[in-house]
Amino acid sequence: MVAAAPRIASRFLPDRSRSRIGADIGTRMLKFAQCRRVFGKWKLAAAHVLPVLSQQTADATGLGAGVVGQALDGVSLRPSGFEGTSAVAALSSAVAWPRRIELPDGEDAELLEMVNEECDASESCSVDFWRSRSAERGTSTMIQVDAVVLPKEQALHCAQGLTYAGLHCDAISVQSLAMARAVQLIEATDRPIAAVDWGATAPLLCVCRNGQAEFTRVLRHCGLRSAVEAISTDMGIGELDVAQLLISYGVDSARHAGGTIGSRLDVMLCDHVRRFQDELIKTLEFLRQHLPESVPDSICLFGGGATIAGIAARLSDQTRVETRSWKLEPSQLDPGLHALEFQSLFGVAVGLSILETDQ
Repeated sequence: MVAAAPRIASRFLPDRSRSRIGADIGTRMLKFAQCRRVFGKWKLAAAHVLPVLSQQTADATGLGAGVVGQALDGVSLRPSGFEGTSAVAALSSAVAWPRRIELPDGEDAELLEMVNEECDASESCSVDFWRSRSAERGTSTMIQVDAVVLPKEQALHCAQGLTYAGLHCDAISVQSLAMARAVQLIEATDRPIAAVDWGATAPLLCVCRNGQAEFTRVLRHCGLRSAVEAISTDMGIGELDVAQLLISYGVDSARHAGGTIGSRLDVMLCDHVRRFQDELIKTLEFLRQHLPESVPDSICLFGGGATIAGIAARLSDQTRVETRSWKLEPSQLDPGLHALEFQSLFGVAVGLSILETDQ
């Protein structure tokens, strides 16, 4: 029997003691997380990560070729502490590309119709949108909305792939909204924070405040995969070995003293890191000029890029904005997860896990 394509959903439902399973479908890695409520506060109860096994990525082509099912074939999440089968997923911004659109103000139904027209979305696509915070405060009859368009076929491929791990994906949520909720878990503030998912293909920046996304942009031509492939080819090692080198050495000059591997790695990373930070700086400058209320006080890194040794300090220095990797407090982790490393990989999945959706 063919599963029905899950809808895009971004609204919240009342809390449950055990959340759904959040499935962050990156182009090179699949990340899963599940939270539970303890005395009214969320705790991370389970986390698991799997690589995409084939040379393909979980982009539009790879999803159609079944890469999610291939990675999950025979996998059970239960031994890692997961409960239930209900899941909420998000696809990479390489598949569900966000857009920012200026529209005449109106009711939600009218705005949805205009978003569909602006995005040239057919009946084969699911569309979601939300008003930006700056739009809500504006006095103009024109407002800014953030929209995401996802082909229903890709949503269906994602849902079918998750069934290989025994999961029922009843909704596709929006990556930026999950990031906003994940940031709120570690820092509840009225001030804007830039959440940046530095993934393999299409890094995503989302300015968020109080668990809501108010500005979203894809950082172009600076995905981490190009760096990983270049280092893999140059050093003759596999991608997983490259990932370990990035974790161990990265751009942390203190770890390079007296060592040739770290220094060599730093040289190979230089151009890739520069492209990423240039895109970041360009976006921050755009916000200063056009949306000053959304200029972030700090930057919170997600994804594989956040695991690069020394990257937060490097970006803090180059952008002049305090930068750190997403990480929960020990009190927000179940006892069995206190030793969990590289939490930034799971931030989006955690946000998805607590991002409840309309019935």
